[in-house]
Amino acid sequence: MKRSLLASAVVVLVPIAFVRPVEPAPTSIVPTSIVPTSIVPTSIVTTWASMQQGGAPVAAPSRPKGPRAPNEVPKLTARAPLPIDPAAYNALAATIDQRLAAAWRAETIEPAAPADDATWLRRLSLDLRGVIPTAAEVQAFLADTAAETNAAKRASICADVIDAWLDSPEWSRHLSYVWSNVLFSAAPRERQRTEALLRPWLEQQFRARAPFATVVEGVVAGSEWARQPSYSAFVLTYQDSIETLAGAVARSFLGLQIQCAQCHDHKFDDWKQTEFNRFCGFFLDVRSDHTVGPNSSTLFRIVDHSPEWDFADRLTKIVGQAHRGASAAGGAGSEGSGATMSDRTKTEAERAERLAARDAMAEGDGPVFEEDILGTNGTSMSAGMSAAAAANEAQLAAMDELLKAAKSTPDRGNALRNWDSDPARLVALLAALPAEVRELVQRYRDRRVAFLEPGFLDGAPFTDDVKTSRRRALADWITRPENPWYGPSVANRVVGELLGHGLIEPIDDLTGSSDKILPELLAELAAAFTANGDLRLLYGAICRTRAYAAGNANGGDRDERVRRERWFAAQPLTPFTAEQMLASLARATAIEGKSAAAADKTDFKSEQTRKGRIDSLKLFCTGDPPTGAAEYEPTIPAALFLMNGDLTSRTTGLSANPAFAPLFDATPPPDTAIDALFLATLSRMPTAPERTAFAESLCQANLPRPRAVEDALWALLNSTEFHTSR
Repeated sequence: MKRSLLASAVVVLVPIAFVRPVEPAPTSIVPTSIVPTSIVPTSIVTTWASMQQGGAPVAAPSRPKGPRAPNEVPKLTARAPLPIDPAAYNALAATIDQRLAAAWRAETIEPAAPADDATWLRRLSLDLRGVIPTAAEVQAFLADTAAETNAAKRASICADVIDAWLDSPEWSRHLSYVWSNVLFSAAPRERQRTEALLRPWLEQQFRARAPFATVVEGVVAGSEWARQPSYSAFVLTYQDSIETLAGAVARSFLGLQIQCAQCHDHKFDDWKQTEFNRFCGFFLDVRSDHTVGPNSSTLFRIVDHSPEWDFADRLTKIVGQAHRGASAAGGAGSEGSGATMSDRTKTEAERAERLAARDAMAEGDGPVFEEDILGTNGTSMSAGMSAAAAANEAQLAAMDELLKAAKSTPDRGNALRNWDSDPARLVALLAALPAEVRELVQRYRDRRVAFLEPGFLDGAPFTDDVKTSRRRALADWITRPENPWYGPSVANRVVGELLGHGLIEPIDDLTGSSDKILPELLAELAAAFTANGDLRLLYGAICRTRAYAAGNANGGDRDERVRRERWFAAQPLTPFTAEQMLASLARATAIEGKSAAAADKTDFKSEQTRKGRIDSLKLFCTGDPPTGAAEYEPTIPAALFLMNGDLTSRTTGLSANPAFAPLFDATPPPDTAIDALFLATLSRMPTAPERTAFAESLCQANLPRPRAVEDALWALLNSTEFHTSR
């Protein structure tokens, strides 16, 4: 029963060029000649003089402070829903067919024969809905196509199924999983919590037919002040590193691997470290933490504040705790400091509010993080303040002096301007500060030096606007029709998902890859998508093509099979994703009503439960979805997990399920039961040899019919054919 799954590889290389502007040489950095004391890291003082000229503050536009209350958080741009447009799908499909037919002739490639109707329907259901079709859907479709011999009318029947499924809830749910996997591919361990917050919002947008620009804006630029954030959960996931966040955005929406230029110029691409740093600059203002909202509720806060505001806010908390610690110990520090009594009283109240928020958090929410992208990699506020709380008089005086300067610094100014003209004084200040404050100063300085000036990757001009955040400006630039990477990246990703290979491989390395074919087709797909703004256009068109309907090219010469698959003349065999596996197992074991109801639940607990099952499947069976064409190799751990796991063990209790009652009746011949089992699992009718073998199994004299049916279903669920798309 098992089918041989041969390898997929890439052998034909045709170049495609993406034009990038010439990057100007970076401004040189002149180090100071001052050698700091051993207690102060050299990097604190190095390049400081270059940030100022003669100690004068850097001129910068005055920007308003970030949101101070939930009602001040900017909303996402309202965009009209997009309609289902079969005419546009047909037109683009015709263009694809013409381009591929010409390529096959030029490459002397004979396309594989079309797949049979049952195989096409199963493939389509998995690609558009993330689950195998029901037995009833298979039977109805096969009946419709068998009764129609006219090719145009058969194509119309198939198009109707495509359009219906593109407008189904299952489509929206499946696409939300696809893009969750894309967005969280480089996420840290906190992914399970934050993905459970973002995915339902993605599903809502796809179900509402929102333009994809809305998804980009929410993920890249969204700000929220909420108990359970939604679109801003992406930024929250990568809160510890703006470098990782910037790389994830470029890879997901632009198909660019710029993170390789984080530490040095890219060795295999044209990206420079200065370009990477400028792209990171769009995320410099992000602030994420917990706060107390109305009715003492605990809220996530993901907003935009300048580094100067953030630096002063963090320093205020540290200094306030230090003074309280000194007062409690009876030490000096409350006199002669830069903070007045009213300042300290206010700080104490703010701190008490923070502690109350932490104590009020529900179990399972995790620790209260006061840190954001500029923070301390997940160190809780209470743990991070212990050293400053025991500060001595000299340290308190130094912190007060620094805090006074920080509070008087305008946005885009320099909180350390008073020390830039006198490096020796700077060394003395840093030596007097507690270690954690020195680290805070260094983080502020390092990011200010590297990321203060944002810049678009195509060299388009950027000017700070007091009316919008830098992240929103970035989201607007990403989705511009003239962006050289946005349209090609999305189109290439959808081609790879539906046809097994992208026009560029890997699919998320547009500028660094040498494996590129059919550049004209990619340009046409990109232009159509950016003009329309709807992912359905790409899916609806590609699923109508001759290439999508092609059968497999198994058997014969391996190199020829690989070549045909690379040029979309044959469909490769691909394994289920974890999400497809989970949904298909639930459907095949006849608990569709229960599974559908569970899938509709998008509360946090239900999402985490579902995510736990998916992660188990990824660990043992499927792995994360590949970024390009992958070779499928069934493994022993995967087989053991499926054979013995709880997902397939449901088959041992089917005798109590009314849906299977007709199959357990031993009176009629077993053909009815065999057909039902094959339709429910493999979405097709059994072959003659399969029917004979399963009939012998079901009719064993010493084996009750319910047990025989359970065994047969268990065998089908564990077959290679069940968990692959043909």
